[in-house]
Amino acid sequence: MRVLPALTGLLSVTFGLLGAPPTVQVTSGPWIGDRTPLVLRLDRALEANERLVVTIGARDITPQLVAFGLERRYHNTEVALAAGTYRLRATLVTDDSLSTTLLTQTIRVEGALGVRERKVTRSAEAGVKSRVQNEALPEPTTNDRRTYNDYDGQAGLGLAIEGSRFSLTSRAAIVGASHRPNALRFRVRGDRAPLVDLTSFLSQLRVGPTELSLGHLAAGSQRHLQNNFASRGAGLRVARGRVDASVTALHGSQLVGWDDALGFTRPDHRMLTTAVGVEALKTPGAFRVELSTLNGSILPVSGFNQGAVTDAERSEGLAVRVQSAFLARRGRVEAGFARSTFDNPPDRFLGAADSLVEIARETRDARYVDAAVDVLRNVRLGGSRTMSLSLGAAHERVDPLYRSVGTYVQSDRQQDRYSLRTAIAGLSLGVIHATGENNVDRIASILTTRGIQRSLDVSAPLATIFGMQSRWLPTLNGRASRNHSLGVRLPTAGGFNPSHVPDQISTDRNATLGWQFGRAQLALQAGRSDQDNRQVGRERADLRNTTRGAQGGVSLHRHANISLDAQWTRAESFERDVTERIRRLGANATLFGSAAMSLALQFAGTRARTPAEARRREDLQWSAQLAWRMPRQFGQGGRGFLRFQAQESSFADAVANTSRALRTTLVDAGLTLRLP
Repeated sequence: MRVLPALTGLLSVTFGLLGAPPTVQVTSGPWIGDRTPLVLRLDRALEANERLVVTIGARDITPQLVAFGLERRYHNTEVALAAGTYRLRATLVTDDSLSTTLLTQTIRVEGALGVRERKVTRSAEAGVKSRVQNEALPEPTTNDRRTYNDYDGQAGLGLAIEGSRFSLTSRAAIVGASHRPNALRFRVRGDRAPLVDLTSFLSQLRVGPTELSLGHLAAGSQRHLQNNFASRGAGLRVARGRVDASVTALHGSQLVGWDDALGFTRPDHRMLTTAVGVEALKTPGAFRVELSTLNGSILPVSGFNQGAVTDAERSEGLAVRVQSAFLARRGRVEAGFARSTFDNPPDRFLGAADSLVEIARETRDARYVDAAVDVLRNVRLGGSRTMSLSLGAAHERVDPLYRSVGTYVQSDRQQDRYSLRTAIAGLSLGVIHATGENNVDRIASILTTRGIQRSLDVSAPLATIFGMQSRWLPTLNGRASRNHSLGVRLPTAGGFNPSHVPDQISTDRNATLGWQFGRAQLALQAGRSDQDNRQVGRERADLRNTTRGAQGGVSLHRHANISLDAQWTRAESFERDVTERIRRLGANATLFGSAAMSLALQFAGTRARTPAEARRREDLQWSAQLAWRMPRQFGQGGRGFLRFQAQESSFADAVANTSRALRTTLVDAGLTLRLP
């Protein structure tokens, strides 16, 4: 009797399992593609009246499924899916049209060439700036563009492609202007400057440990050889384990525009840089050594934003840099050495070759060491009070006639600097002592000068130091510095006498007391600077400036702020026996500063008087600007402004019986829209 119920239960369970829908799971990786198929695995075989339907997004991939026992595989080949993220759904359909969802899961699809993600970004802005009114008394001598409407714009396009074995990023930016002097390359090309120009572009391809870059790059990390020089060119970088190496070829000056797309094709105007870095220890940054070389040649061509008289130059150099951090980064050292060979190639435009002295190639060295150590780091003094102490030292020497086309370096000098910084229970104190000297080779016919600098910085929040929560206790900030520049020895030739040797001491002291009262703040300032000239024959050429000031502000509302500042200055010239007194008063107000529309008001008045010379100067400036954000209905939004500015200046000299006055009034307006 007991066997019959057990047999009945076993048969019911068996037939129940046979009638239950199968389960499906994805056994492939998180990505699928032509080389990484999608694999679905069933827990049992399908019956004759059952059919598995699989969709990815809106596409039915059932006809492309290949059966291998209990597995169904799909290769993203024929009519391939684009790279991206999709929703996978597996459904069981029977002959009686009943369907059961077996699986819903998010999958990621690799596109052709292993592309996993593709993203396009773009931005565009167009605007107009107008000078509506321009009045001046007296009338200006020229009426060129007293009022105008200038149109400008900028656009950017970016592409990012992420693959299973590579990544590619590219971006470019262009600007346009309607007024030729506002064109990007007007200073270089004048009236031939294009109104729409290319500002920058950069494409980078990464394949494993290798990175190839083309466009606007920066190269160099050695301060004396090439220090972050930026221009258009190409670079290749390989990083594997603890070693990284790079080679970069850049245009010899800053380059923008549509011309010279590659930038590095001219050997006589090119910076070729190589660098190899090695992490000697397992911990990154514990001990790193970098070796870099530079082979550079530049023509007398200025950069697009550089108005300078240049000369053809050439240099070759080698540099090594060592960086180390130890004792849990309590100690930090960076040191570098550079050797550069520099010369000026002959320039036929400078004159006849027989009338010029040939410039010899010079090979010179430069070195530096920067070191710092945290002697104490957040040592508890009791309660929440802590103490920290850091010491620093730096040394730099650059040989005479040292030059490198990769960076500007002041040659023929040596500098040493020592610093101490401590923080004790909220009190911060910094001390610096530095010396500098030129004529490092001690050439007797050259004037040798030495500079000695000392400074002290103090920051003392009294409420924190005394452990009291009182708004009446201010924060004190002060600084005192002393610079002494003097000639060390008189040159032995050249007609020098003691009156040609400089000897000057400059001191500067200032202090600020600041209070915070909820929405209001107040600051009182005082300062004094002295210039003591001790040069022979110029002992009376001394100056002294004394300043007093006060600043205050209050936030009346989250959309309304008002601030005032006043300053009194007394400038004394002892050689001329003249004292000038200057008073300045300024006010600022902002209404609805964080709202869609804001109003900013400014006023500044300055009065200067020199009683001994009967001179008087007064300046008054005031402005009002209304700014607003454009609603989204106008493209993608934007901003606009309407600004009024006025200035009055007057000058009178009773001794010379002269006076003049100037009054200007400007009204400007502008509108910028973000385009879709």
